[in-house]
Amino acid sequence: MIDATMARFSVSHQERYYVYALAYPQDYYDKGNDLSGIVFYIGKGTDNRIDSHEIEAGNRSSICYCKKCKVIRRIWADGKQVQKYKLLEEVGEPEAFAFERRCIQDLYAGPDLINTRDNPLYYEQERKRIRERFSHPGDEDRLDQTLTSQEACKILGVEHTTLLRHVKAGRIRKYRKGIRNVVFSRVDVERLKQQLEEVHPINNDE
Repeated sequence: MIDATMARFSVSHQERYYVYALAYPQDYYDKGNDLSGIVFYIGKGTDNRIDSHEIEAGNRSSICYCKKCKVIRRIWADGKQVQKYKLLEEVGEPEAFAFERRCIQDLYAGPDLINTRDNPLYYEQERKRIRERFSHPGDEDRLDQTLTSQEACKILGVEHTTLLRHVKAGRIRKYRKGIRNVVFSRVDVERLKQQLEEVHPINNDE
């Protein structure tokens, strides 16, 4: 039996979730496009989650090349700071999850939002990019395919343990097919493969 003290602690813990936005600073331009104040990422969490992305982007011992960290570092390189807003506070996790999804799919939907989860526009852009890379129209059928872990590892050229590390780091998402089968979207695998093959400069102190 849960006593009254534990019950109050459970409720208050659930109410600490919030939904937040990361946005470009004012007077910020990228390739001639005015991105001033435009939200580029939506997230949810507790405590200092809103600050964790800048910590990850600034980690020089293990540099992250995801889109979010790249955007943050580009803003810093321009001498500016990321704008951070809490859009909804003091709610339980289910409410935070629902509002986060609504923000991604409706309230802040657009070509500059880089969220991958629950973002249909992102996947449409990825489908278009991959379609343009295919030389034969018949290859478009591959866009809706799912891959087993073994097939994904073969395409990426990595061991299964490395694939799981990519999943844990949020670089690729796994899906459940049926009751037991874990699969990956070919679009996601193609995207990760491209990221892994990108050439990045090495800092002198690395």
